[in-house]
Amino acid sequence: MSSKTLTPETSVTLSVFGLDQHPDPKSVTTSLEQLRGVRTAKLDLKKKIVKIVWNRSANLTKEELILAVFRCGVAAEELA
Repeated sequence: MSSKTLTPETSVTLSVFGLDQHPDPKSVTTSLEQLRGVRTAKLDLKKKIVKIVWNRSANLTKEELILAVFRCGVAAEELA
């Protein structure tokens, strides 16, 4: 029996602005999932949020996640 070592994860939920005007909202999650260390990026179009889970060891910052969303043509901010 092999044991899997789980990498510590962290998550953030971002409020995304402009999704209703965006021609391809799913490109937001695709862009995020291409960042090193991102495990999942789930988009909720009704709530206009994206929840992102990434490995802490990737040294990825929330600012980098927000920038990746911005590169898709929409704005984002962390939900409090």
